[in-house]
Amino acid sequence: MHTSSRRGCELLFAIAIALLAPNAFAAGKPPVKLVIDAPETVKPRGELLTEGWALTFSLEVKKAVAFVAEDVSESSGDANKRQALVYKDPDGCLDMRSLSESGTIPFETGCTGQDEGFFEFYFDTFDTAGRHENLCLSLSGLPPYVLIDAPFTLMSIQDLNKQYVLGAFSATRRPVGAKSGGSRNTTAFPFESDDPAFDCYGYGADVNGVPGLVVWADIGGFKVMDENLNGTDSGVVRRLRNGAGFITNVTTVLLDKKNTSYVKATIIVPLGLFEPIIAIDTDIDPSGPFQTADYLRKMDDGPIEALNNATVAGDSNVARARAISRDLPPIRVRVKAVLVEGTAPDFINDFNMDGKFTKADLVGQGYTLLSNVAKYKIREMRAHNIEASELRCPPTGMLVAKDLDGADPGGPGGDIYVCSTGSARSGRRIPR
Repeated sequence: MHTSSRRGCELLFAIAIALLAPNAFAAGKPPVKLVIDAPETVKPRGELLTEGWALTFSLEVKKAVAFVAEDVSESSGDANKRQALVYKDPDGCLDMRSLSESGTIPFETGCTGQDEGFFEFYFDTFDTAGRHENLCLSLSGLPPYVLIDAPFTLMSIQDLNKQYVLGAFSATRRPVGAKSGGSRNTTAFPFESDDPAFDCYGYGADVNGVPGLVVWADIGGFKVMDENLNGTDSGVVRRLRNGAGFITNVTTVLLDKKNTSYVKATIIVPLGLFEPIIAIDTDIDPSGPFQTADYLRKMDDGPIEALNNATVAGDSNVARARAISRDLPPIRVRVKAVLVEGTAPDFINDFNMDGKFTKADLVGQGYTLLSNVAKYKIREMRAHNIEASELRCPPTGMLVAKDLDGADPGGPGGDIYVCSTGSARSGRRIPR
């Protein structure tokens, strides 16, 4: 999510906009209005599936000064070029040298200084896990930024851009949550340019889309937890990962009938992005504190819950996995977003330690807000819970087998939760 190294000509070109007069913003009012668009038909009682729908962040500027782009090419157009939407230019002389990597070429000459207000973006056509993009390569220009999954290490759990869980079957910590870029494989791909992990997709700032965008939700892989799904340290402030790196594409609207210009960033929601990470233990210690339970459940960093379900206690692995899934509460989560000046943080800290993640925390981290904080409440249904067939397992990234009561300290054994059909199964989902 950042620029290519091919910056032969640093010419800044104004994309045709005659957008009325210069801006005059009310005191204290942010220059950019941020609106979260999602299927309006789901409000207020409708339901979405946990994947495959569009969540769009609309960045709106009324009476904008100009769209500007760097390195405009007659042959390739503006795709993957550094661009900006300028929302103010008090002196009327557009000096955009701060948008140029070299910092030497203004858009207009003779300006007395740089007083423009703008936010940067890249016209990104499509971004997803496994889609290689040269713009991610650490050797391709400034900044040297690569959005791949950080490998697990106990030394820096607070800084991992991917959630890992220590499962029941080995001492290996495996990644969970929404599928993202993947880890760098230097053995199979000794050259960065060949590695499909460099797909600019995952948790972190959206440096090749809208670098200043911050997207967060207090659920699942957004949360920074240790390998046992606990808080990383009672003495360390809570953190959430920035989910803007899951932006799939970025588009623009030049001008609407209300003299408003737009930059729209869309996430095609992947499986697991807005879902809790759930650890399941069906191997109960018969002499422990949970001896009367059929299974144990832990959702994200919440408490261990003891639950009873006759199907879980004695049926086939597929039937009991689906029973466990049906026992899960519905997904209700609020997603929030804000635009900040410059490049957004990869993490949001609970800076004031009030247990919430708000704009005050971003200001406390030293960021200047360019927009309001937009909010959207998501109501999701798990697709496998509405399938007519009973033969498919729930997604493996959603239910994780884990020893929650210490009944199996020496390794796997007993009746540990597992689900496998032995072959692929089709599913029919009936809206209801």
